Amino acid sequence: MKPQSPQAMCIFEFVYFARNDSIMQGQQIQTVREECGKILAQEKHVEADIVSNVPDSSTSAAIGYAAQSGIPFEPCLHRNSYVGRSFIQPSNAMRQSAIHKKFGVLRKNVEGRRIVLIDDSIVRGNTMRILVQMLQNAGAKEAVQTGIERRTNFDIGHCTGCLTGKYPVAIDF
Repeated sequence: MKPQSPQAMCIFEFVYFARNDSIMQGQQIQTVREECGKILAQEKHVEADIVSNVPDSSTSAAIGYAAQSGIPFEPCLHRNSYVGRSFIQPSNAMRQSAIHKKFGVLRKNVEGRRIVLIDDSIVRGNTMRILVQMLQNAGAKEAVQTGIERRTNFDIGHCTGCLTGKYPVAIDF
């Protein structure tokens, strides 16, 4: 009988990869993301006029943040669904180019406002740096960035190998 490998779901499943209608570990992903947003509002409250999201996987977290903080939710960015994931591009220049192609600013919702922008995760910070600059260029008074944050150690049973290089099972490259 083959020995059982340790289970270690990717840490990004709950906050990024999974669809909102998915059920994981007995929980609907949309509910988990909304709760993460509520916790984020308690831990990192920001004075702002609106809460917005980086489309699409952070929408539920932004709605949760808005509900907890009492700051209204309003979309500020449009996502071009024909542009793929930017983080997997091989170079920083290609990642930055993909981000510029992927998102457009909804100027009417931005001008003169202080915005707290919620993302599902912040790894390199490329997306947030560019989006904050785009919002400011479109007339935002202020754009504050934050993301759903999760502990990154193995005692929660998630794989963090893409962040740490330490995988729960041997990986042959």
